[in-house]
Amino acid sequence: MAASEAPNSVVGRLLGLAGDADPELRDAKLIALSQLLLLYAATRAWAAALRESHLPFAWLVIFAVLLSGCAAAALLPRWRAFALRLALLPLLGHLALTFPLTDNHFYLELLCVGLLVWLDADRALLLQALQWTVAIVLFHTGLQKLLWGTYWHGDFLAYMVATGSHFGDLFLWILPGDEVARLRALPPWGDGAGPYRVDSLWLRLGANAVVWVELGLPFLLIWRRTRTPAAVAAVVFVLGLQLSARELLFATLFSLLLLSFPQAPWLRRARPVYWLACALLLALALGWIPSGGLLRGGHL
Repeated sequence: MAASEAPNSVVGRLLGLAGDADPELRDAKLIALSQLLLLYAATRAWAAALRESHLPFAWLVIFAVLLSGCAAAALLPRWRAFALRLALLPLLGHLALTFPLTDNHFYLELLCVGLLVWLDADRALLLQALQWTVAIVLFHTGLQKLLWGTYWHGDFLAYMVATGSHFGDLFLWILPGDEVARLRALPPWGDGAGPYRVDSLWLRLGANAVVWVELGLPFLLIWRRTRTPAAVAAVVFVLGLQLSARELLFATLFSLLLLSFPQAPWLRRARPVYWLACALLLALALGWIPSGGLLRGGHL
């Protein structure tokens, strides 16, 4: 059912909190998002073909070529809808090749392309669904941390430091050197490993801040009065966190989706930035720039 068919239903009212009332702005956002999302998909596919040596190279190249063609076709208004539909074939093919070890970020990419195809006839509902998807994903990341409980005392972050994870490197500057040495001397596996607890107040505050930012920002993104500053804060937060985790691909994808929230054509203005970002991703995948693990992930 279209959003306009049930404006007074609970679902309709909730969906109506997101999206834009201005049809011209809404269409500009969706056009830019379609084009940039397919460009990202093509870039991610080439990165997979260049890096995933344990998967069938021929199939990965076929997927990358198809998605590249879709990204090019999406630049032409008359071919945009067809390009999105065609893009589902290599995306589903990639899922079939990598399942059940598919990187979880890929599912967000597939879902967004699927929504762009499925809800194309109702542009208002389409933007609402995309924005709610982003807000729910961001909220769920915080909820997951909250329920597992390993962020309250910084246990997870201490474990990341202890195991030499790239993500743990972000917190080295707030831990004393002797504390880092103690953590890294602990055996990471087996009975009795740990305890991964630290006395640093700053580490615990940082760990808890990550949880509450992820739980709070989605509400500010949906509320129209705070949507633009919340989107800026979310982009900065995601870029900082994901660059520390060496997940540049997800940082590119999620920041792109976050730019659909401000009530201004930011996505259209950001096109040159994302063209450069995708060029950087390809250069990293090709080894022209030392990656430093920036393309870390499972099966891309």
